[in-house]
Amino acid sequence: MKNIKYFITTIIFLFLMGSCDKDGGTSVIDLQLGAVPNFQKLTNLEDFLNLNELTVGNDIEIGFSLDIAQGDVSSADIISFFRTASGNLYGPVTLVSNITEFPYEYTLSQDAIVDSFPELTNADEILLDDAFQITAVLYLDDGRVVHMLNEDGSRNYGSDIHTSPQYNVAISYFGSCPLDPTYLIGTYNYESLVDGDFGPTFGDPHEVEILAGEGATERIISLNYLEHLGIGQANMDFTLYLSCGNIVVGTEQGTGLGCGNGEILLGPGDVTSTYNSTDDSVIEVEFVEGWDGNDGGCGFSNPDGVPVKVRFTKVVK
Repeated sequence: MKNIKYFITTIIFLFLMGSCDKDGGTSVIDLQLGAVPNFQKLTNLEDFLNLNELTVGNDIEIGFSLDIAQGDVSSADIISFFRTASGNLYGPVTLVSNITEFPYEYTLSQDAIVDSFPELTNADEILLDDAFQITAVLYLDDGRVVHMLNEDGSRNYGSDIHTSPQYNVAISYFGSCPLDPTYLIGTYNYESLVDGDFGPTFGDPHEVEILAGEGATERIISLNYLEHLGIGQANMDFTLYLSCGNIVVGTEQGTGLGCGNGEILLGPGDVTSTYNSTDDSVIEVEFVEGWDGNDGGCGFSNPDGVPVKVRFTKVVK
């Protein structure tokens, strides 16, 4: 079946060579130039930009191979772009030029990535969802030149190439923070380290269960706000998000209590708590009661929210 698909793709390829013209550079080319590269990430190296390592100053290494999937190619250049999650595009820059033997393997460190782009000064500037993109320029035996991506980073090839399972004409390494799916899951002892205006946020010390949320980085803890007062309202789901070493407290977290003018809300404060991705034995979380002024009419001592701090210590069974 795989050979049949490849044969059909080749027939389309030959047909389109004689039927498609480039109209002044505004149209996407569908295989007319007759060559396609194939990139594959080296499986023994990282397949993303590991921010867990970069943020603590450790080195990372990525690597890939370049082969020619179709066409008569005399040489190739490896081209790269850097796209920030905020929308900036750096490049294109040439990583390697005049490659004549295929497949060709290439590896590089975070320093090599940074050095490739004048807009970057150090690896600390690589952030979550930034993308280091690799593609090629192919020089055909008949003198034609195939640019797989335009200078603005847009595709210079059609959907037939883009969706083909036979090859990868471009690959990307995204800034990411791998997280063990079992991290911060299980039974923990809760305790308050910094109390709010009415005492410990979730009452006296007791055991709680930390559960996985909808996403890989979401954690949910069923807790009772001001439990020590014995008011008897239902538990709330206290939600945390683990993001590249930072503990992000969810906004607008309802407590079920108020003083006659709305509900007291919990949320993030000015201090961002952190975690160690290799050790979930203890975490401490700072946030505010009366988030964004929502104190339920209770007249909190800080109108912007009262800073509090809690600790969760893993129960070893």
